[in-house]
Amino acid sequence: MKKIVLLSGHSQRFLDKGYPVKPLIKIKGKMIIEYVVETIHEVEEKDYSNYVFVVKRSDVIKYGIDNVIKYRFLGSTVKCIEDH
Repeated sequence: MKKIVLLSGHSQRFLDKGYPVKPLIKIKGKMIIEYVVETIHEVEEKDYSNYVFVVKRSDVIKYGIDNVIKYRFLGSTVKCIEDH
């Protein structure tokens, strides 16, 4: 079963305070996206090939969020959508 993780929100409150895009904010040394995936990741899963992350094109351009996700969650798919 595919697990779709939507990361295409505006994160405006965080951006206004000078933080990077919300999924990349670190808390206690881990990015918020890592906490999110930990809550849905099956212990017996060895890879992330069943994960699809949906991100905004502007976050790809400004923060390289696609590369961060691909590096951290090997085998995952990143789908980029136009800003809304």
